[in-house]
Amino acid sequence: MEVRDLHRMLDRLEATPSAPERLPRLPEATLKRYGFPTTYWDSRGFSPDTQRLFGLGYDALAGDAIIPVRDLQGRLLSVIRRRLQADHGPKYLYAKGFPRKRLLFGSWLVADSDTEHVAVTEGSLDAIAVWQAGIPAVAQFGSALSDEQATLLRRLGISRVTLFYDGDPAGVRATDAAKAVLRDFEIRVVRYTDADGPRPDPGGMRPEAIRERVEAAQSCFSG
Repeated sequence: MEVRDLHRMLDRLEATPSAPERLPRLPEATLKRYGFPTTYWDSRGFSPDTQRLFGLGYDALAGDAIIPVRDLQGRLLSVIRRRLQADHGPKYLYAKGFPRKRLLFGSWLVADSDTEHVAVTEGSLDAIAVWQAGIPAVAQFGSALSDEQATLLRRLGISRVTLFYDGDPAGVRATDAAKAVLRDFEIRVVRYTDADGPRPDPGGMRPEAIRERVEAAQSCFSG
């Protein structure tokens, strides 16, 4: 199926009474206010090309790193704030009412890719790191994959997933929960090694290590 045909199909699905209502969108000019320089994205190991691809920015007034979120057609929906100051509460701040359970970060890039496989991560920066390693990825915005997100994967034509969650107890629980939700998908699970450190996650790994872990991911049965 051509990408333009997929987009037309998704528009028709969104317009039907049984589909979720359209989400409000932001004008693209919104991102201009976050165009200030910062060394944060470089320190995370993201190349200039990766920063441009995802539109990563910086709010100089609040001191927050900015991660744009888009819909399947690439239209701006919201931004995620990565708090860089320790006394500002949670590390990640979402807009009020942001429907995390209905979206997948990176889905707009998957829609433009000829792939039946994606890696699924917990957080947006994890997914960005996996994309930079050359592997299509989406993030579920947290530790629990929802039925709505599984449906979105199906609409994108995905049939094979690699679960690439954090290597901590929460990541183990997220893996078990996702396997139950993705019952009709072919599932592989990333296993970390001692070389990955005590609390590994894809967002903190080098691209070559990410590729190695995905290639070595183990098949498993869902449910």
